[in-house]
Amino acid sequence: MVEVNTAVTFSPNLTSVSFSNGKMVMNNSTSRLKFDGPTSTVAFNNVLVTSATGSYLGNLGITIYNVPNITAQNSIFEYNKYGLYLMRTSNHPRAIIDNCTFSNCYDGLLVYNSGATITNSDFLNNSDMGIYCLSMDQTSACYNVTSSTNTNYGLYYEGSSTSSYSMDYCSVSTNSNGIYTQGPLTADISCSSSVNNTNYGIKAYNNSNLVMQGCDFHGNKIAIQGDGSSYGNYDNYFTLNNGYNDLRDNGTTGSWCIYGRFWAFGTYPLTVAANNNRWKTSGGSPVINADYQVYAEYDFPLTITDNSPESTYSPCNVPESLVEGSEGYSDAGVYMEVTTSLGTQPLNEAVETILNENEKTGTVYNDNTRFELLSEVLNNSFKKPNVNEKWYIHYAYKEFKKLTGSIKYDTKNIEKALKAIRKINKDYQKFEDKKIDFGCIVDEALLLDYSGNFDEAISLLQASQSLLNNDDAIYFDELICKINLNKKVNDGAIDEDIVEAYNECSCSKDSEKSGSINGTGNGQHAQTGTILSVDGISLSVVPHPVTGTSEIRVTGLAETATLTVYNSLGAVVIRREVTSESTTMKITRNELKPGIYLVNLNQNGAPVQTLKMVVQ
Repeated sequence: MVEVNTAVTFSPNLTSVSFSNGKMVMNNSTSRLKFDGPTSTVAFNNVLVTSATGSYLGNLGITIYNVPNITAQNSIFEYNKYGLYLMRTSNHPRAIIDNCTFSNCYDGLLVYNSGATITNSDFLNNSDMGIYCLSMDQTSACYNVTSSTNTNYGLYYEGSSTSSYSMDYCSVSTNSNGIYTQGPLTADISCSSSVNNTNYGIKAYNNSNLVMQGCDFHGNKIAIQGDGSSYGNYDNYFTLNNGYNDLRDNGTTGSWCIYGRFWAFGTYPLTVAANNNRWKTSGGSPVINADYQVYAEYDFPLTITDNSPESTYSPCNVPESLVEGSEGYSDAGVYMEVTTSLGTQPLNEAVETILNENEKTGTVYNDNTRFELLSEVLNNSFKKPNVNEKWYIHYAYKEFKKLTGSIKYDTKNIEKALKAIRKINKDYQKFEDKKIDFGCIVDEALLLDYSGNFDEAISLLQASQSLLNNDDAIYFDELICKINLNKKVNDGAIDEDIVEAYNECSCSKDSEKSGSINGTGNGQHAQTGTILSVDGISLSVVPHPVTGTSEIRVTGLAETATLTVYNSLGAVVIRREVTSESTTMKITRNELKPGIYLVNLNQNGAPVQTLKMVVQ
């Protein structure tokens, strides 16, 4: 048995460290075992890591930084802030977790960067998340995993287009939120369940692609939820056709089988097939605005059809070949011609040939060839496309982005991807009559971030912020903060709790970590020190709160209002009643820790204005 009475750092000069057939006891709030590179391997086998009292003592537990090879097998991690805290880099092999239990921690397993393979393991009764994956950039997989009765999420997975993950024979249940997927990646889920969670079974945000077969999502308020914007490239996908999934909601007010924003392509009105799924206990096809409410791009409602709805839940024995993607165009319109290595073809024929099969030769192209050919499609000149051509351009671009997760990320391919993204950004600005395309800028910045061009990514986002509305500008602030954090990690310049650092970045309205705060006001960029006026009321922070005492000023009130300051986690840190026509509230360094805050003015139960405040 090893007793840990303080923070212990293992020498990075050790080539490898392994623990087996033993017990580690954390005795107090400072107990911590830290491992750091250039140690190449840390391994646990048949180990119990627990606290001296059988309850959480406030200590971090086991933290592993910049170690390439990590395995945990046949072990139990309990009663620490983190069961395992793995801070990786993008070139590290996937962490291996097998036959382990993570329970009664704050976060059971936290992985930052790289990927993870998790098999035959349980994540139970953690006070935040069972599995928490941040900034992932390699593929991950879960097999025969249970994540239940966690206070917040069963699985939270955020990553780039290279970090798609699979779940097979997994169970997520009785959490506040089931599975949350963020980023332009694919979640391939089969023979698994996410049931009886308070809010949703699975939620997609920021171009996530949900592919589900033989899954049970019943008993949640929302079985499948999509979160994104109404324009550009910021929507999500789902594939349910011939999926044999159980999508019944819990029957409470405001519950849905599918709800939110998902993308589909086709002629208007937009329709997507989702045959062989279960929507109602009594059987029957889904009814729009009763069983589901889904919007595609530009706020067009999406109709879901099921010509053969299931009346019972089918076990997971459906042949994989039955799972189909979205259906293509059915119109006979005339399309502009595009030129690729395959020759000159109508736009729709070129895209369908590349992504499906070359009818002339019978060739099915591999991912690398598709990437090359779609890059050529997108670098054609698009002049005043009609609505159907726009959908094919959009479809080609989205598929191109997904393929960036499959190709070799060398300098040549990165440059090709950047060229295509920049080209399509200019085209979108022209034919959508916008000064900036939000989605393309985000895509370019994320690709630059992934390839290690951190400063260029930050400069791109900063140069675009003045053209954004308030909500999108706040998201750019969050993204800049995260890229700065990735830069520090890459440079080895950070040795802190990465979760707290990452959460301090998360202040956008769409961030799952930001609570229910929404930007309001007149749509201007709510920078610190900027006065926003709504019906004679103004809210401002003067001066920028870096040098000490600052003031939050409210003027123009005709009746009492509530002034609330939220931290980046959405928690209330200050709340005061504002009663006079002109009020000044002083904020000192002692009241607020360094971080990003939202200041909200609320009157008669309705938000009046919100602005951002940064304390350093």
